[in-house]
Amino acid sequence: MQKTIFHIKEMDCPSEEELVRMKLDEIPDIARIDINIQDRKATIFHRANTAEIETLLNELKLGSSLVSSEVVEEKLSGADENKNR
Repeated sequence: MQKTIFHIKEMDCPSEEELVRMKLDEIPDIARIDINIQDRKATIFHRANTAEIETLLNELKLGSSLVSSEVVEEKLSGADENKNR
């Protein structure tokens, strides 16, 4: 699984957070999305191609940029995956 962090410059309210979540729901291989509005960061745990995620975020025109991407050992249970999407 990969952990990828994006800085989303124009994401500063819950409605924009929801836009990000709805857009990323188009990718089935995302296990979890953690969003920090104050820091304007989205941390995504996924098996999907990072470029695919980046393309979808760019479609929102919220000024997203890739911060980092790394392979992690984290195993998410089915309950965690459903709860955090």
